[in-house]
Amino acid sequence: MFTENKDFYPTPRDLFYKLIDGNRYIVGRILEPSAGKGDLIKYIKDLNRRDSVRVDAIEKDERLASMLMSEGFHVVWGDFLTYETFKEYDYIIMNPPFSNGVDHVLKALELAEKQISRCEIYAIINKETLTNAYSNKRKELLRKLGEHKAEIRYVQGAFADAERRTDVEVALIHVKVEKAGAGKSIYDKIPFTNIGEKDSGAELSTALSTFVKPSELQAKLNDIERLVLEYETACDLAKKAYKAIRDKEAFIRYINTVNGGKSAYGGKLTYVVPKSFTVNDLNEELDRLRRGYWQLILDTDDFKAMLINDDVRNFINDIIKAFQLLDPSVTGEFTSINNQEFECDILRFKMFLNGNVHVWFKNERLLNKLNYLCGSHFNWIPSEDEIKTDNKAREFVVKEFGAEAVTDGFIEMGAAE
Repeated sequence: MFTENKDFYPTPRDLFYKLIDGNRYIVGRILEPSAGKGDLIKYIKDLNRRDSVRVDAIEKDERLASMLMSEGFHVVWGDFLTYETFKEYDYIIMNPPFSNGVDHVLKALELAEKQISRCEIYAIINKETLTNAYSNKRKELLRKLGEHKAEIRYVQGAFADAERRTDVEVALIHVKVEKAGAGKSIYDKIPFTNIGEKDSGAELSTALSTFVKPSELQAKLNDIERLVLEYETACDLAKKAYKAIRDKEAFIRYINTVNGGKSAYGGKLTYVVPKSFTVNDLNEELDRLRRGYWQLILDTDDFKAMLINDDVRNFINDIIKAFQLLDPSVTGEFTSINNQEFECDILRFKMFLNGNVHVWFKNERLLNKLNYLCGSHFNWIPSEDEIKTDNKAREFVVKEFGAEAVTDGFIEMGAAE
């Protein structure tokens, strides 16, 4: 049957299983570009639940295409080499014509490379296509297969007992066209080469609506500028995604109007994803980006060094030293927790544009000890004897410094001082 078709070699079932090499999870949307009478499609559907795969078939022979359609297979095109689509395929599984396997596999790679998502290609081709690379196209195919780190296995006698026999030795190709580099390609376009040519403070002020005055960032902080450029690119992509969704929704609304509210599906055109991406979603995403990048910027050593100027640094260090006299386990290691806000084990502080510094103490007992010690030193509070003999003095100290102020620990510390 169809023996006059020199490229008609239906795929034996055992060769299909060799081709997929034990893969039992071929699900999703699949393209079969040289479908013949549908053998590969049947194997694929038998491998999985039939509702877990959607196979698009392409077949150039009109008789074979009619046979496929009569069996309920979804034939989408005739000549694979002219096929163009907006669809995203999870797999392309193919046994292309032995006479022109190079063009068909190159076409499959081209479609996969154009996709937004990853795509796996399984192909059966004449071994000579790869081992006898006499033409530029064959050399290009070898280059691309190498670029994508394709797995290639050779099989003898693959069609020796097939429906239509041939002694052609075949190559089984498995190639994953990954999209892992998509983010890198965007990142590589960020103009980091311009770092240092613009004022860092102005850049931060514009990009992040910063809490920091431009005058506070005079030096060219390369690490911070890199983060700012990353932030701007991420925000730009978020806004473009939002605009694309809005454009899609507006267009579908318009064509529904043009078509009188009807479509080929008997109702209005709708969306696959029911929840649209709203302006609130966009704003939340931009807010998260801003907060995340502020954290990264605040974590840079250069920014910490510039943010905490000498006056503030000395002020905070003096407080830490005072606490360390009371408790040697106190450390002065700070981490950034928010915009211009830092904390250690006993306190946190925040700087403001007007020059103010707000300090919050996390260890109230240690703070009371420090205040009691200072008050005793300057005679601002009742003496130890007064606390012991005068109830009002005692009540005052308890109110100001807590009940622990009248225990032996506080009083002894004040008396020793």
